[in-house]
Amino acid sequence: MRLLAVLLLCCSSAMPAIARTTQSERAAQDKKPDPQKKICKRQQVTGSYFTTRECHTKAEWDQMAEDARAASVRQRSAIRSSFGGN
Repeated sequence: MRLLAVLLLCCSSAMPAIARTTQSERAAQDKKPDPQKKICKRQQVTGSYFTTRECHTKAEWDQMAEDARAASVRQRSAIRSSFGGN
């Protein structure tokens, strides 16, 4: 009986903390990033120990990622076709 009381006490004290966490997570999910906000990233330059800083909007970063993905797909399909694969 004493163990049950201790378990109930522990669980009931942890519930408000769990509720606060989920409320803050919901608030973070509700905020959508501003597509015009500049995002700066450090890029490693091939053949150099130095990094460069590139700043673009989220939309521009997304477009560059999509372009890189599409170029990779085109390159892979070109290699497959040159070897007679499907």
